[in-house]
Amino acid sequence: MRIDEFRSVSIISHIRFSFQVVLSLIFLTWLLLNKDKLQINIPGIIFGGFIVWLLFFMVLLKSLVGIFTLYGTLLVALLIFTVAAQNIKKRITLILLLSSIIIIPILLIGKVVVEFYDFEKIDPLKVENVTPSGNYYHHDFDQKLRENGHLVYMYICEKELREEWNKRSDIKYDDNLNDFTLGSTLIRYMTSLGYRKDSAGVSKLTHDDIRLIQEGVTNYKFKNHRFSLYPRIYDTVWDLDYYFRTGDPNGKTLSQRIEYARASLVLIGENLWFGIGTGNWKIKYDEVYDQTESRLSIEKRGSSHNQYLNYMVKFGVAGFGWIVFAVLFPVFRLGHRRNFIFVLFLISYAFANLGDANMETHMGLSFFSFFYSLFLWNSTAEMKRKQ
Repeated sequence: MRIDEFRSVSIISHIRFSFQVVLSLIFLTWLLLNKDKLQINIPGIIFGGFIVWLLFFMVLLKSLVGIFTLYGTLLVALLIFTVAAQNIKKRITLILLLSSIIIIPILLIGKVVVEFYDFEKIDPLKVENVTPSGNYYHHDFDQKLRENGHLVYMYICEKELREEWNKRSDIKYDDNLNDFTLGSTLIRYMTSLGYRKDSAGVSKLTHDDIRLIQEGVTNYKFKNHRFSLYPRIYDTVWDLDYYFRTGDPNGKTLSQRIEYARASLVLIGENLWFGIGTGNWKIKYDEVYDQTESRLSIEKRGSSHNQYLNYMVKFGVAGFGWIVFAVLFPVFRLGHRRNFIFVLFLISYAFANLGDANMETHMGLSFFSFFYSLFLWNSTAEMKRKQ
């Protein structure tokens, strides 16, 4: 199995699957912290091994919503432990750990962004217009999209690209690949290498390069970061850069979610207190997309991928407030304030709902309802006790 196929290991959405992984991590952490009290005769290293594997699996899964959920839950958990710590040394250790978990991702994302915007400078008056084979290059100076600092739409000769590529690959230049033509992936990949997009450039591609392009990889750096989040972060930065430069969100997950959120905020502003109801939301969203002249294609239009915005759109402030009360009141009423597993489960789902409308999917709602009911009515005394 290729690394990029890990999302297919589950029969359900990889996003919903990632939430199950997060809950498993919460369970394992609780068992590790309480194995002596529970008289569990399993070495802690076993629990630690499972935790490390699941963390690594989250990286392989590359679900931004799942990683965001895990990260947010971890931050809140560490913050709770830090505030509750009585021992000064323990509190200092937790503060240092909390700080590192905040700083390291910022540095990693910052590194990707700095590298992405490290542009080469092109003088339009000095570019070459003819390929070594005597054909003309196409240069689009208005398009500023880049790969590793190189302009994507410079030095392109599609005639040579198509002919040379089709000689080397069973997947042809004009074939569809992940909703885009293979040619667009080829152009981005060659740009990332700094190659000109002509027959000479294609001839420089190795067999490994050909395979990666056929798999939909758009940047040669990704082959050295298969077990890291670098490709996912880079793709996200590229997608956002493309969206803010062109205004076109189609085919880009995060960009489409921004469009959905914008439409939702318009509807919330127009129907703040009681929302628009559940019967005509599709019509209302279409009206907003038309009014705002969104470039989102009709088949990709939809509601927000943020559960809270969706509740606000359909039920308004009044309905949203009631939903929050209905979820949280039983937790406090039945004494679960110190239930480590239950509280972190709720926190994790609170973060998850920022990135997707989980309560409007069968698996998302079933997962939440099952474990919410299980923890609410069947938590043991050990689970409800202060950890």
